[in-house]
Amino acid sequence: MLAREDFAKRTKEGRPVGMHELLYPLLQAYDSVAVKSDLELGGTDQTFNLLVGRDIQEAYGLPPQDIQTMPLLEGLDGVQKMSKSLENYIGISEPPRQMFWKAMSIPDNLILRYFELVTDATPAEVNAEKQALQRGENPRDVKMRLAKRLVNMFYTPEAANEAEATFGFVDEFEIPERAVSAEPRTVAQLFVDAKLVSSKSEARRLASQKGLTMNGQVVTSVEESVQPRTGWVLVRGKHDFAKLVVS
Repeated sequence: MLAREDFAKRTKEGRPVGMHELLYPLLQAYDSVAVKSDLELGGTDQTFNLLVGRDIQEAYGLPPQDIQTMPLLEGLDGVQKMSKSLENYIGISEPPRQMFWKAMSIPDNLILRYFELVTDATPAEVNAEKQALQRGENPRDVKMRLAKRLVNMFYTPEAANEAEATFGFVDEFEIPERAVSAEPRTVAQLFVDAKLVSSKSEARRLASQKGLTMNGQVVTSVEESVQPRTGWVLVRGKHDFAKLVVS
């Protein structure tokens, strides 16, 4: 187990390795023994665990499984891997318009990666989009094609066309709700609590770029103290919304 680079480095530096970190790969590996797996799929972050599965299978007298790893997809923030717990994801069962909006919010540098890893686009089609960007086509237009393609994959061409046609218009019932307490706080903290920004410093930066609105008004000071009310609508950028529910 200590062959794992991270474990070896921490042991050498005198930093602890938790028992749960040692047991997790072994328990996952035994799954491969139990089902007599021939092939196991996983993200690149699971390479070590998948290889442990091969070792444990051999220890039980089984032929070692083949493994196939796949790239991890960055989420809507462009930094962390896509995760529901981080709320930087596009859900495949979300309404078409919400799926479209979220796809439009990804950073421009991830457009081609999403085409390649998420859509059914062929290598030739991905290359065509790459060339379009290199020719100077507006990334927003390329992203529109990406968003439309995503909706079409999980719904219908009609739903994709409608999502494209209504992009920029918001129906109140489609705005995700965020529960917050009733205590007064700064506007910056409110955006953090609504999970629209990761930190107060990010809120300050976006406000300086006129990138935050609250109840239809552009936020000019994130240091102002406010007492949240149920029904308030907070917006980051153009397509990231939150409707407050005060508890």
